[in-house]
Amino acid sequence: MSRYSSYILFLLISILVVILNINGFGPIDNLQRSLNDLLCRLTAPEGPRPNVVLVTIDGRAQDQYGNWPWNRDLIADLTAATAHGEPGAILLDMKLPENSRQDSAGYTDILAEQLEWIRNVVLSYDIALATYRSNRTDNPKYLFENSVTVDNPLGLMSERSSLLVRKVFLPAGELLRSKPYLGFDYDAPDDDRILRHQPVVMNYEGYYYPSQALLAAAVYLKVPPDQIRVVEGKEVQIGGSHRIPINDRGEFFIRFNRPPAFVRYSAADVLSDTFDRSQLKGKLVLIGVDDFAVTETFATPVDEQTTPLYIKATVAENIINENVVRVVDRTSVWSLIALLALGAACAFVMPRLSLALRLLIPFGLLFILANVNYFWLTAFGI
Repeated sequence: MSRYSSYILFLLISILVVILNINGFGPIDNLQRSLNDLLCRLTAPEGPRPNVVLVTIDGRAQDQYGNWPWNRDLIADLTAATAHGEPGAILLDMKLPENSRQDSAGYTDILAEQLEWIRNVVLSYDIALATYRSNRTDNPKYLFENSVTVDNPLGLMSERSSLLVRKVFLPAGELLRSKPYLGFDYDAPDDDRILRHQPVVMNYEGYYYPSQALLAAAVYLKVPPDQIRVVEGKEVQIGGSHRIPINDRGEFFIRFNRPPAFVRYSAADVLSDTFDRSQLKGKLVLIGVDDFAVTETFATPVDEQTTPLYIKATVAENIINENVVRVVDRTSVWSLIALLALGAACAFVMPRLSLALRLLIPFGLLFILANVNYFWLTAFGI
């Protein structure tokens, strides 16, 4: 029996590793996340992306036009100036709720009038999460027209396959009369406070709705919301041309580009009469605050301070250019087979080797594995 004790020990260790992997053992998960982050940094695309630009309400714009938040007549001027450049789509990354002061001054009406002739603008709205999915079904005015389809005969996915929402906070009613596109705004980092994923679909009162980044990319691609199809735990299909992978929680893994990833124009420049607006022609333009002094920031695999505007621009760019990474589920059958096969091989070989080789081989295997991971990421986006 003693002659087989080493083989049995290695097999038991292999089985233990598989069990820990299936159950999401913290140190293993942390090691995997760190490796993923390193690979994302090493392979991050360089240079400004060709079809997404930012119009930023930055420090210079606030010095010239006043501190944020601005009155809505000025937001209307900025939106109209951007639209005159004939962009492919515009995403207004700012909250525009009911506001009696803006309404009484007539500023909300001014912005609403500008939105009447801009047919490719996406407005954002906030959401409040629910702890469980309600059985209630409803098709709320304005919002329902932005719902997406689900690849399921019943039109429902499992509870954990999307965000569950109990309340939405839509823009002011006057701004909705032109029926703009509406996408929800939600950013949340992982447990280690690094933002790697973004939910792209939510469930509200029986129907599913897209995030503002997903919807902005679809509008840019000239795909209406009802032609966005969600395949549970697998992918989101945008028309017949673009597919992006999602995990079993309906989250998209963001492939951050190496900064500076986007051409930026200050709102002060865009509002100027001398600005060449043809630079915006055919682009997806995101308008929003990009000032560390007045907005929150998130740590990402490539940068310690990233603004929400930059995150949404990255998600939209990933979708438009299909610049995506498909993360293999650690509990997939092939992953478990690979672990057991490697464990069985080590159980057979390791007891026959000297102690020095037993210590050296794992490091050699880790080196090979790291290079295999790098190859799969750069060649196949996996």
